[in-house]
Amino acid sequence: MKRILITIFIVLPAIAVLHSCGTEDLRPAQVFEIDPVFREYAAFDSTSYWIYVKTTTDASVGRFDTVRVLRTYKDKRFHSDATTPQGFYYQAIESVLHSKFTGMSKFELTVGKIFGQSSASDNLRVYFNNGRYYRVLITNTPFGEELLLGINEGNYTTIEKIPSLDIQGKTYSEVYHTKVVDYQNAPDTAYFDFWIARNYGIVRYKLYRPKSEPVVIDNWELLDSYVVPYTR
Repeated sequence: MKRILITIFIVLPAIAVLHSCGTEDLRPAQVFEIDPVFREYAAFDSTSYWIYVKTTTDASVGRFDTVRVLRTYKDKRFHSDATTPQGFYYQAIESVLHSKFTGMSKFELTVGKIFGQSSASDNLRVYFNNGRYYRVLITNTPFGEELLLGINEGNYTTIEKIPSLDIQGKTYSEVYHTKVVDYQNAPDTAYFDFWIARNYGIVRYKLYRPKSEPVVIDNWELLDSYVVPYTR
């Protein structure tokens, strides 16, 4: 009799746990892959490089900079938060960069759901050698709508998609123009504009700090490039 009572004590909690699990708990987590077209904007393999020229008036020092891809790799990650308790797996592609004056140190492509949206969005983050990072391109977001990404990444807006854009004597097609505001209303508030072209990546990058002393205006334009698509 004692053995039977012990068995019942063990089995009943297990049944209770199984009964409390809803259908949602038993479904496999979603898996998001980066869109192939989005990869053409930002996924470049090692040996790729971009030569930028600084066109602002204080460009006497460090007027040219070469940004090189040292290494690119693909990863699979998991994300879960209060709005997505079940979580989801997502693909990530990272490119480690070397640059001197533009400050870019890494590209990171990811995909996932943004709060309040039902469909997934692709993201391109650019990391800088001062420790800051920003999402500079987010798909599936309305043009002109500002997204508040928090203190770490500031505010993001997709301004427009330009069919054709001439920069430094070359024509680029299907170019996204985006804006990022970092540390809004602070003395060191930074306003960024990025122009990102299909098959080329960032073709122009502008930084404006109107409240700094002296005022900072950095405008980098793509002069030449050699890009190898990352296809793995």
